[in-house]
Amino acid sequence: MDAELLLEVYAELDKARSKWVIVEGKKDAAALRKLGFSKIVSLNGPLFKVVEGIEADEVVVLTDLDAEGRSLFSKLSKDLCTRGVRIDTRLREVLFKTELRQIEGLCSFVKNRQSEIDGCSKAWHVTDRLTVLDRAQNFAYLR
Repeated sequence: MDAELLLEVYAELDKARSKWVIVEGKKDAAALRKLGFSKIVSLNGPLFKVVEGIEADEVVVLTDLDAEGRSLFSKLSKDLCTRGVRIDTRLREVLFKTELRQIEGLCSFVKNRQSEIDGCSKAWHVTDRLTVLDRAQNFAYLR
């Protein structure tokens, strides 16, 4: 995978971590918890109840990236927007550029590519104190 894309994934994960994230199921929620997310809503009930329960101004809808997940994303986005909730699509958009299609695999996806990030850091002489977000913002400069 392209190092620039990998850094973009990590940066968007960092940005999304502080927001409410809506996922399809328990395995998706567990994967996000392992990545440090704490504001997670799983779809275990009628969609309208989930939508009505959202009190945030902005959410990340992180349904799977397959056909069924795209359809669910569309329905959720429409219903949430009708209630005045903004949808942050940046993480979803960057994940579409990867081979990942199931959100439950996100934790493994990140873990399996950690060595690529570490390798980039060493090659660029970036100190370990830089966050992934700092790395992504400085990527163009460091190339």
